[in-house]
Amino acid sequence: MAHRGDDDGPAVRLERISKSFGPIRAVDGLSMDVRKGTIRGLLGLNAAGKTTTIKLMTGKLKPDSGSATVLGQAMPEGHSKIAASVGVMPQGQALYGDLAFSVVIAVTMLGAARSMEKE
Repeated sequence: MAHRGDDDGPAVRLERISKSFGPIRAVDGLSMDVRKGTIRGLLGLNAAGKTTTIKLMTGKLKPDSGSATVLGQAMPEGHSKIAASVGVMPQGQALYGDLAFSVVIAVTMLGAARSMEKE
């Protein structure tokens, strides 16, 4: 069974989430909602906190403060429950050198279509 969270809530909710690494504040009080059925990207300069935010959303890191909920599951505790329903594509791995661009697009579209079938 696909975990999609409750029908009324967002797919992703971050509430005043923060994370520091020593004296460096990587994410500082970030709040945002991502509606179900949408695709979002994070853009910013190097060291702006994009990767840290993704890791907080997916339960790979525990926030210092605030909360993250994905598909109705509190992170990081619910990580294993959403793992099969959530995909992340870091920019550095977006294209594979030995695959044609059309193959990468076809695989991406197939994944999106399968995800939509579950709904």
